Amino acid sequence: MMQLQLTKVSSNDIKAETFLSLFEDILKKIGISEELTSYITVFIFSVLVLIIAKLAHIITTKYFVRYVEHFMKKSKSKYDDCFVKRKLIRRAAYIIPAIIIYSSLDIIFGKFDNLNNILHSLVAIYFIFIVIILSDSFLKSIGDVYDTLPNSTERPIKGYLQGFQLTIILIGILIAISIILNIKLTTVFTGLGAGSTHLIF
Repeated sequence: MMQLQLTKVSSNDIKAETFLSLFEDILKKIGISEELTSYITVFIFSVLVLIIAKLAHIITTKYFVRYVEHFMKKSKSKYDDCFVKRKLIRRAAYIIPAIIIYSSLDIIFGKFDNLNNILHSLVAIYFIFIVIILSDSFLKSIGDVYDTLPNSTERPIKGYLQGFQLTIILIGILIAISIILNIKLTTVFTGLGAGSTHLIF
């Protein structure tokens, strides 16, 4: 099954690259230089992908998210309202444009290795940001659900949830640092450990 999926993805990539090649051939036949052709192609298809990503986000938010939130509000369970209140589903919609942009980078910027790597890193950091805001919405929703329980005032969990969210944020920052500096995450932890030891002693 995995091999079949990889074959499909590779086939789609080949079709997209063929389309880009055809577009470049048209520009060359017009008399545009090869270097300028590459820049024009990258610019046009970058704008096209951004438009598609934006439209995908609008459609997802306007129809899918709105339908799911409406369904959750109409359900008999009051717990669903907590997730709607904290915009969990609405924030999850930001994943769609990120996936579209990320999947197009190698196709559009394949000839520009350095720029391609930078854009991959930026989108990866954007994914980390999405995970952080989603976890924030989810944990706050759990807190709201817990507050509706009879014994919630006697045994509050807000401090635990905040601590867990802080841990997620710190891990996200460390992963982002490893991506920006292009080093392994273990190296970041090792550096922090060595720095902490130096401060202590």
